[in-house]
Parts: sequence; C-alpha cells; structure tokens
Amino acid sequence: MRSKIFLPLLLFLLGGGLHRAAELDFLQGKFDPAKHPDFIELTPQQSVRGGNYLQKEVAAAFEQLRRAALRDGVTLLVISATRNFEAQKNIWDAKFAGRKLSDGKNMLTLYPEPESRALAILRYSAMPGTSRHHWGSDFDLAFAHQRFDTM
Repeated sequence: MRSKIFLPLLLFLLGGGLHRAAELDFLQGKFDPAKHPDFIELTPQQSVRGGNYLQKEVAAAFEQLRRAALRDGVTLLVISATRNFEAQKNIWDAKFAGRKLSDGKNMLTLYPEPESRALAILRYSAMPGTSRHHWGSDFDLAFAHQRFDTM
C-alpha cells in the first residue's frame, strides 16, 4: 500500500517539470547531466566553476533570482549543482573515512562507531542515491554583499 501512495505523492510534490523523476536512474543520479537534454551548464556569471549543471527550468528561475539579487547589490554564485551518484558517493565516503570534514569536524574521530558517524554525517550530507542534487533542482550558493560607502 505504501508504494502505491509514495510514487504519486512524490510526483505531485515535485511538479510537472520534474516528471522524469519517476525513472529510478534519474532519481538516483545515475546519468550524465552534460548529456541530458533537460540540463544546461551554468555560465561563469552564475557559477564559481565550470561543470555545474541544473535543469533548464531551475537554471532560468535561478537566473531571475540572481539578477534580482544583483539589483540589490548581492552577488549569488552556485558553488555546487547537479551531482551524480558517484560524486555524492565520493563526498559521503570521504566524510565517513575522515578524509573530508563535515561541519568543520572529523566525523571518524568524533564518532568511531559507524552508525553514530553515519547519523552525524546525515545532518549535512545525503547518502548516495538519496540526494536532491541528483535531480538538478537543488544547488548550493555562495553570496557576497557589495557595500558602497558614500562617505
């Protein structure tokens, strides 16, 4: 019964533009956004580096947000966008093994017991296959407020 309710609810929540999410490979990030027709690479004005992709409709909405912020003197830049399964797995594995910090802390040192460590990492990072970054609808931002003194 749960599975009969979950998928329609998920599709409803995601909305019409993300209807492809029903495909398991898409949901889990097992595709290349550079080759997917619904994705676009962000420009240097939108992103801190090349290789950041978003769904076209999400990129268009972000561009509207970015321009509105610029009018208010704030620069928004995407620092991380679509991540495939392998990229998310690399992040997770590095945090779990203590090679990458999570919230500025080494999780291996703080939580030697694997279950506690995994739960701590989940506060900041999704497990591979469960990240919304896989869908190209979520992204991380950096911003700078540009202040102009008149005195």
